[in-house]
Amino acid sequence: MQKIAMRSNQVLEWRQPHMLKMEYELYAGDELVATLRFRSSFGTLVIAQSADGC
Repeated sequence: MQKIAMRSNQVLEWRQPHMLKMEYELYAGDELVATLRFRSSFGTLVIAQSADGC
């Protein structure tokens, strides 16, 4: 993963790879730059991860 700041001049797109999972991936073109995962289907606690950290 590259840092998001290095992709600031590109269009970023959130994708949900699995329809039934509360997980999302942020892409710049075909490059994965971040992930977002909900710890529970009923809560709002989320873990975000990128090259900048977690």
